[in-house]
Amino acid sequence: MGIWDDYVRLPGRVNNNDTGDVADDFYHKFESDIEMMKSLGIKNFRMSFSWPRLLPDGTVDNVN
Repeated sequence: MGIWDDYVRLPGRVNNNDTGDVADDFYHKFESDIEMMKSLGIKNFRMSFSWPRLLPDGTVDNVN
């Protein structure tokens, strides 16, 4: 994981000791999220990846 993942685990750094382990959960909900965007008339969507979470060892040998 990235340094932000480590930082948020330090006591008192973030309200309620929340982490980013599960945020909007687009990974599991992408189909319904895309349908919702269509129903709202959204024509553009941008997403990004947390590369340290996708490639935790920094190589393609271990893809999360």
